[in-house]
Amino acid sequence: MEGLRRADWGLGRRLGGGADGRLGGWGFGRVGDWAEGRMDVWADGRLGRWAVGRKGGWAEGTVRGVLVGLLRWRHWLPSGIGALATLATWGRGHLAGGGIGGPPPTILGVWVDGPVSSVLVAAVQLTSTPDPDINFAAAEELIELAARRGAELVGLPENFAFMGADQKRLELAESLAERCSQFLVTMARRYQVTLLGGGFPVPAGPGHTFNRAELVSQEGQLLARYDKIHLFDVDLPDGITYRESSTVTPGDQLPPVAEVSGLGRVGLSICYDVRFPELYRQLASAGADLLMVPAAFTAYTGKDHWQVLLQARAIENTAYVIAPAQTGTNYDRRHTHGHALVIDPWGTVLADAGVAPGLAIAPIDLAHLQRVRNQMPSLQHRRPALF
Repeated sequence: MEGLRRADWGLGRRLGGGADGRLGGWGFGRVGDWAEGRMDVWADGRLGRWAVGRKGGWAEGTVRGVLVGLLRWRHWLPSGIGALATLATWGRGHLAGGGIGGPPPTILGVWVDGPVSSVLVAAVQLTSTPDPDINFAAAEELIELAARRGAELVGLPENFAFMGADQKRLELAESLAERCSQFLVTMARRYQVTLLGGGFPVPAGPGHTFNRAELVSQEGQLLARYDKIHLFDVDLPDGITYRESSTVTPGDQLPPVAEVSGLGRVGLSICYDVRFPELYRQLASAGADLLMVPAAFTAYTGKDHWQVLLQARAIENTAYVIAPAQTGTNYDRRHTHGHALVIDPWGTVLADAGVAPGLAIAPIDLAHLQRVRNQMPSLQHRRPALF
């Protein structure tokens, strides 16, 4: 890398205790911590990030592979590994207390060659249940994992704190509303991420709740709040009927766009909203760079509609889409589709969480977004006076 001295690379200025998971003084000596799963590296004033694995770092063997030499990464691929320009490596496999060997690396460090305009985002995928305690614990585990991998924006899906019978939700609504808001503040501060709570019940009069999303800064400040305006009242061919409006009151305000330092402008929506393109055009018109679509999409509709709808919203608004999701059997006959996604402004799927609880994690690059908008300036070609 240009400007990086060999003495500062190689094995770094100071390499300490692989067995206990700590690495200090790498690159230009900023302290990082493999046990905490993330490390900032400075080279000639340019910030790169090593995105590594889960708790325990080297000691637990979740970081596989040692890269020593010259790295130049220019773009990310959907696999999470960059498009390589130049790579020189030293060793590979599991290193703990000096041992080398084992399988090829599964998580790699990333250097950004040049000014950094990208950050990692994570769409969380959960199988929430009628037990809030279990749900909060599962959510925190994945928020922590996302933060350890370097994510700066983390989104939780719709109904992250509770998925169960309507009557039980109404009984718990008051306590859940307070608990969810406090949970988001606590998690954002603890893990230093901007955090979206993708939908939780808030009392809205007798027998009804709002379905509310909140976006919280890493300092714990509320950035935006949105009450879902499109409610899922559908009779599906599989014999299941959904009547969200029977116990949920729709919001009466347009979804907000929040300015998030380092991340751009973030627009909020929830699940069924994705079928209403005018909502996302409003968000794009308000300046949104990222469209958040937390969801609990049904398994029946998701297999045919989920990804194509999200890609359409990304393409037509030349914006990133981050779509946290519910997956699996949540309760009784309620089955959700999964496949939390991160999609770029060209419509390319950058990350897909599959069908198990976990993360879809990928970089967003505002410079790339601007290039796409310059190449395909459809937002500038609109004819609103005719519609």
